[in-house]
Amino acid sequence: MDISQIISMAEHYNFTFHEYEENDILCGYEMETWTDGGVNMIHFIDCRESSYPDGLTAQNILEELKKISAHFDVYEELDLHRQGGSYRKAFSIRDGLEDFETYAERLTEFLRAVQAAFDA
Repeated sequence: MDISQIISMAEHYNFTFHEYEENDILCGYEMETWTDGGVNMIHFIDCRESSYPDGLTAQNILEELKKISAHFDVYEELDLHRQGGSYRKAFSIRDGLEDFETYAERLTEFLRAVQAAFDA
């Protein structure tokens, strides 16, 4: 498994990876997508040397994906977005909750697919 394969898998789950550089050195990715309801979701995959001495590797990206999935809290995300008036007008609490639950499922499915590819 290499990084390009993870990125290809991400596209299947409607995630886009954008390179993140510091001082012309690739040190991570912004993983971006939209929920079914149209909420823009961006997660930073940080593989800088401070966290990963071996730098940006497919294994390190997998570890970051595990952290993102484990720490994604549907209720916290809903609370955060409901602070905005336009979000409250567009989504009832139930609609927002269902939207983020569906997103969390997609995030988990993507992580499982990447993990399965590593295990194969």
